[in-house]
Amino acid sequence: MFPGTPHGCHMYPLRLDRERSDRDREAIFQALGVENIGTGIHLTALRLHGYHAKTFGYRRGQFLVGEFIGDRTVSLPLSAKASEEDGEDVIVLVRRPPEL
Repeated sequence: MFPGTPHGCHMYPLRLDRERSDRDREAIFQALGVENIGTGIHLTALRLHGYHAKTFGYRRGQFLVGEFIGDRTVSLPLSAKASEEDGEDVIVLVRRPPEL
């Protein structure tokens, strides 16, 4: 968030720190899904979406910042029904080491 910018409050994007965890976005997505915690992949490099890639020939490796962010971001839904305990459950699961 940028100072003074209001949040839309419809989802909470979580950017994964790959230097602190060896789990990638898909592994976190799967781990949360197994625990019935809804997640989504909403932030991806726009130019890699079907239309742009097909129409303009864009490919992975051309937009490093967008790819960096997209590859490390999972969206968590927000809900008025979510409790602090729900939030703590998500934190524990995201921080949990991967299953061996």
